[in-house]
Amino acid sequence: MELTSAISKGDKEAQLKPFMDRMSYNSTRSTSRMVVLLGIGAVVMGAFYTASWVPWDMSREHGAGLGDVDSEWGSSDFNWGSIIPSTKLTYHPCFSGYQCARLSVPLDHIDSTNPNQAHIAIVKLPAAISESDPLWGGPILLNPGGPGGSGVGFSLQVGPAIQKIVGEKYSIIGFDPRGVNNTIPQISCFANPVERKVWHVKGGGRVLNSSGASDLDSQSVELGEFYARATILAGRCNEENRQSVEYLGTPSTARDMRIITAAEWENKVDNKGNPRMKGLQYWGFSYGSVLGITFAAMFPDDVERIVVDGVVETADYYATEWSTNLYDTDTVMDSFYEYCSLAGPLLCLFHTGKTPHDVRTRLERLLDSVKRDPVPAVLPNKNGAIIQGSGLQPDLITYSDLKNIIFISLYQPLTRFPILARLLAAVEAREPTALAEHSDIFDIKPLITCPVSFPADDKPSPPLPPDDLHAREATPAILCGDGTQIPSTTTPRDFLSYISKLREQSTTSGDVWFQIRLSCMGWNGQAKEKPPKILTQPTAPPPGKRLKPRNPVLLVSTDRDPATPVRNAWLMKDWFEDGKAGVLVQEGLGHCSVNSPSECAAAKVRAYFDDGKVPKGGEGAKGEGWCEMQARPFLGRIETKGHQKGEGLAESMEVVGRVVARLGSVGLGF
Repeated sequence: MELTSAISKGDKEAQLKPFMDRMSYNSTRSTSRMVVLLGIGAVVMGAFYTASWVPWDMSREHGAGLGDVDSEWGSSDFNWGSIIPSTKLTYHPCFSGYQCARLSVPLDHIDSTNPNQAHIAIVKLPAAISESDPLWGGPILLNPGGPGGSGVGFSLQVGPAIQKIVGEKYSIIGFDPRGVNNTIPQISCFANPVERKVWHVKGGGRVLNSSGASDLDSQSVELGEFYARATILAGRCNEENRQSVEYLGTPSTARDMRIITAAEWENKVDNKGNPRMKGLQYWGFSYGSVLGITFAAMFPDDVERIVVDGVVETADYYATEWSTNLYDTDTVMDSFYEYCSLAGPLLCLFHTGKTPHDVRTRLERLLDSVKRDPVPAVLPNKNGAIIQGSGLQPDLITYSDLKNIIFISLYQPLTRFPILARLLAAVEAREPTALAEHSDIFDIKPLITCPVSFPADDKPSPPLPPDDLHAREATPAILCGDGTQIPSTTTPRDFLSYISKLREQSTTSGDVWFQIRLSCMGWNGQAKEKPPKILTQPTAPPPGKRLKPRNPVLLVSTDRDPATPVRNAWLMKDWFEDGKAGVLVQEGLGHCSVNSPSECAAAKVRAYFDDGKVPKGGEGAKGEGWCEMQARPFLGRIETKGHQKGEGLAESMEVVGRVVARLGSVGLGF
């Protein structure tokens, strides 16, 4: 299989310079239509099963499977399969300035009699100083979210930006967790790419059209197809991967991180010749918070520095509930109306009237119109050759497309709100070519394209493009396997009360988000190793029985996050003993602090990696654990005191945020 990338160079009119020029990772781009990737980071909601079309290239961050890489990062003949896995961490030159390794670890960490191994794909951006130098800061491991996000792809895209934030004395480590991309075991639910693409085409990326307590019969009928597809696919995935799914759980990945960390510190000595051995240094986003907190619970003595950005409530995650994520979603959506109204028609192309309510009303009318009368569109066939005609192919913009796109835009309002406004205006105008004209910015493309031409000489057509949808299948394998199994007696109608609960949290996205839990219906491949019980308790344990890592953990959030509300950061702080965790709140909108970037937050994260100190104070305090907003959607940068400190780091945070938002909103992986 060929290793490909799904990260585009970014929206043309909002690229960062010089960072985006360095960060963009180009290769064969995804043809998926719209997987709601929440990267709960970002989770691949049920939509990761039912693709629609993608306005940004978010269907995957890196290709699935061992294979060749053709990109600006390195030689086109680099092949992960050329590295022989070893229990000794041995790096090989790869890409441009990176090092790659495949580390063999026990497949079953619980049963030592099981001889089988997992082979973890690892990529490292070396520190600017030698690892033999006593000033070397050690490795920082990354996780982009998902679950199912590729740490390898993430590090290739953001490694230099992360290193600028934390300091060049640190090495940056990305790894593909079990089941993901280049790590063995891999997950595959289909026999071949054609079978997989046909399944996604039939899915349609739909959300529920019916709503309201008076419409229960219609909702139940409509939900039936969602339910059936989820159950069928879960059964297929269980069957195709029955020998590996029980070894993909988050606790197993935490053990892998411990092994990677120990291997990185092996044979390192200080200036007196004494062994240097430190614990885990880690920065995880969205689902990566579950992984980081699970590590802290399992190995408290091995915690050196752990930053979890975009905090998930672990009890809710491990119960497969997904019911505490949307508390701030409508607040973020309201900000679209507010800032569009403030910006005016020159900066917000969907502006109308004099108040935010006027903008809201315009959008509600558009959604109602598109629900009843979908909009014809033509999209560029960028992946194939066309013999004659315009090079455009017909498509359709539906209510479900708009609902999914709106939700995805909430992950990164600074960049995506202006783009969303353009798209909404184009759809409202019902001009098919308007969407094609904006396709480079929106990265709109059909799910299935034909890469073949029909030349007069009847020479063989080029091969089909690599399969891009494969990477999504690790997400349900991990999150459903981690969670409590949903009873087989659960019916579609039983899900209606769950959907109503989500809609009470968010009218914007409740009818999108429910598909995450639904995707686990029929899943019976539970992880063999369970998380520590303390993380599955619905309420915090009493003092004296809470988590007590050797060094404190830093919990980070924006104050308005559409998928991991700030309440979760404060809630999870109570799972730690006093002084063993602190909360850093970044004022602003978006998923994870990096999507409301500021010099302040970057400087505080950097200081934490250096000295291990976390902010003091409780919820609502705006002291050392608070950073002011530095930019607003449509309106741009805000100059306030303190923004010159750590000058330039906000740009690096934004580079990271762009990728986190893509991964998070891809395949509803968070």
